[in-house]
Amino acid sequence: MKKSLLFAFLLGTAMTATAQRNANQVEPVLPIPTAKQVEWQKLETYAFIHFGLNTFNDKEWGYGNTDVKTFNPTNLDCEQWAKTLVAAGMKGVILTAKHHDGFCLWPTHTTDYCIRNTPL
Repeated sequence: MKKSLLFAFLLGTAMTATAQRNANQVEPVLPIPTAKQVEWQKLETYAFIHFGLNTFNDKEWGYGNTDVKTFNPTNLDCEQWAKTLVAAGMKGVILTAKHHDGFCLWPTHTTDYCIRNTPL
């Protein structure tokens, strides 16, 4: 019995001795983010704009076989987009210039499936 009490006492003493750490010296469990990562996290909300052939064909998904002549944004109002995004609290915009269907929103010469061959 005395041995059990002595063991419990020594164990309790050892536990309380190791528990005496300064609360301000907590070691991180996971990697600490860099200042750039923290700034990026503060950006919070960005908008993704997927504007391409499917916009004019009422399709959810394109396969790269839609005629490029259907891309004809005659009533495009990017200022309206900008005002809407600002009103929604967006901090920035990412335009998907080439989606999975392969249509390019710039006049590339690597493919004919691009804005160069549209009615614009």
